[in-house]
Amino acid sequence: MNDVVTVNQCECKNKTLEQLKQYDNFYAAMGATGCGAECGKCIPFIKLMFATGETEFKSDDPRLDQYRPAPVEYDLGFM
Repeated sequence: MNDVVTVNQCECKNKTLEQLKQYDNFYAAMGATGCGAECGKCIPFIKLMFATGETEFKSDDPRLDQYRPAPVEYDLGFM
């Protein structure tokens, strides 16, 4: 069972989305703070924050899907 939680920060770097709003875009925020560069779980939330200006999201917000990385498929043809 997945619990829905409210997300408003990068847990790895302890930076709130409100703090990250000061940067021009996701890449500037990531470069200055390291947010998104460790576990990566905050990436869709930070990108959605820059798209909407909102700084708090439910973990099941359907708008996050467009900012989640695509699954990687591996060609294991050598096996």
